[in-house]
Amino acid sequence: MIEYLKKHIIWVLVFGIILMGLFFVTGLLVKNWPYITLDTEFKITDVLNIILTVAVALLIPVYIKYFIDQGSKVSEMVLGEVTRYRDHLELMHQRFFAIYQSGAITDANKSEINIYCEMLDSKFEILTTILETRSNNRVGPLIEELKTNQIEFWRALTNIEINSAAVGAIHPNTFVKGVKCHQNLTETIMKINLAVTRL
Repeated sequence: MIEYLKKHIIWVLVFGIILMGLFFVTGLLVKNWPYITLDTEFKITDVLNIILTVAVALLIPVYIKYFIDQGSKVSEMVLGEVTRYRDHLELMHQRFFAIYQSGAITDANKSEINIYCEMLDSKFEILTTILETRSNNRVGPLIEELKTNQIEFWRALTNIEINSAAVGAIHPNTFVKGVKCHQNLTETIMKINLAVTRL
């Protein structure tokens, strides 16, 4: 219900103004009602008070909507960076899996994995900068967890078991280690995603 009202704030304001008008007109029309007396004299302070009340009633929802929209835009930006990081991570994992399945790893494949790791590092820096600006008690520990898992993933994909000149194929144990690191990193990203959506 609250989400519906947020999306249709203009109609809520219009409905509220119409109701206020109806109540005012009803009060003017009911002159002989014993509980209502209408003073026909208006002071300038009364008129200003009514104008100020109506202005505040109209402006407060507009300002609230503005701040809600600003908060939503910031959250969307953070979620966008989380998505870009996760997409690049998935691309790396798919390439790693394809190289493992091919049964051979070339020098070009090794360079490709290293380049992907460097690109993930730059995305990590952008993501952590954004998360730190929106940081709270929930996100702070997750940034450290992301950093730890990122380093482990980087080590799994750039160690001598892959980059050594003597290595011609990815060993199954190395592949399992890379998959495990990828899984840990993915879980951390999911936690960050949940924490950001609750901000």
